[in-house]
Amino acid sequence: MKLEISNQFNSEIIKKLYRNEHDLKLAFPKASYPINIDEWTDWIIKKESENFSLTWSNGNSPLAHIAIKNYIEKPGIVYLCFFIVDPEFRGKKLSRKILESVYHFVVNELKKKELWLVVDSRNKKAFNLYKSEGFKVIDNRPAGVRMKKDLRKVRFFS
Repeated sequence: MKLEISNQFNSEIIKKLYRNEHDLKLAFPKASYPINIDEWTDWIIKKESENFSLTWSNGNSPLAHIAIKNYIEKPGIVYLCFFIVDPEFRGKKLSRKILESVYHFVVNELKKKELWLVVDSRNKKAFNLYKSEGFKVIDNRPAGVRMKKDLRKVRFFS
C-alpha cells in the first residue's frame, strides 16, 4: 500500500472513492452528488490552514483517502476530514493501518500532539472505530460529534 501526500485534491481519486451519495454525505454533508470538485477546491484552498490530501493506493487503484486541515493560527489544531476506504476493501483492518500512518504524519511532519475530527452521528462504524482508536468525545455540533485524540500516547511500530 503506497501513500501519496499532496496539498491539492486529485478530483479523479475523489470521484473513484465516493461512488455513491450515502458515502459522500457521511463525509461531507454539504457536498453535491455527483461530485462537484469546486466544492472540494474551496475547502482545501484556505489561508487560515495548511491542507493535505493523503491517498493510499494499490498500484494504480486508490484504496483510501483522508484530508488533513492544519490550522496555522487560531485554533492551532489539526483536523482529520473526508476519510473513506474503497467499499471493496472495507472490513479488512485497513482503517487502523491508515490511521496509524496519519498519526505518524501529524506528529512527525506537522509537529502536533493532538488530532481532531467531526464524525456524523449516523456513521456508527466510523464513530466506533475512532473510539476504539482512543479518540474522546468533546461535544456535539450540528455537523456531528467532535472528537480528539492525544497523539503523545501513540507508539509507532515499523
